[in-house]
Amino acid sequence: MKNLSTNFEAGDTFAAVGVTANRFGWMRQPMSALIRHRFGLWACLAWALYGCMSPIAGAQAPVRIPAAMITEITLERGCFGCADGSALAFRSDGTATLVRTGNARSGTLDLRSTGTIVQADFEKLATMAWTKGFFELKDSYQDPQIQDGPWVTTGVTRGGVVKRVFRRDDAGPASLREMEAAIEALQSQVRWTLQ
Repeated sequence: MKNLSTNFEAGDTFAAVGVTANRFGWMRQPMSALIRHRFGLWACLAWALYGCMSPIAGAQAPVRIPAAMITEITLERGCFGCADGSALAFRSDGTATLVRTGNARSGTLDLRSTGTIVQADFEKLATMAWTKGFFELKDSYQDPQIQDGPWVTTGVTRGGVVKRVFRRDDAGPASLREMEAAIEALQSQVRWTLQ
């Protein structure tokens, strides 16, 4: 009788007769047993991966924000009658820009400065925007009775889409002011170069 195992490779299966080729030759094994065995392996693997991804009861998984999702964080300040305002931008590539906007009536000019920031500092701001619920905030917080008070606009670019939140005076939630303070704290650490 001819040795059939030389014509086929290990793992070849013939469903009609329920025979599988292995490296030692032919092995008779019911097809349902093979299917159960393979399904069992996949089920165990899926269960193990699910266990690795699930947080332990009572523990919070750390929030990780992919750096590519949030690419820019901005803060603009101004007021009616101020001598100048400012527009600050931090980018995920480590670049920073600060523009002091002048006021023609006050005789002040625009001044542009550039600097760099550490990647970890940008990631802290990005994580703060995420965890403080920045993307769920309303677009504007202001008292309709106040039209000329100081204002702040905070912006975050995520996935190419810019979310801006405007507030005037002391309006808006505390989490927004915390984020503004964190942005300004990073601004004070940058070595600015006047352009």
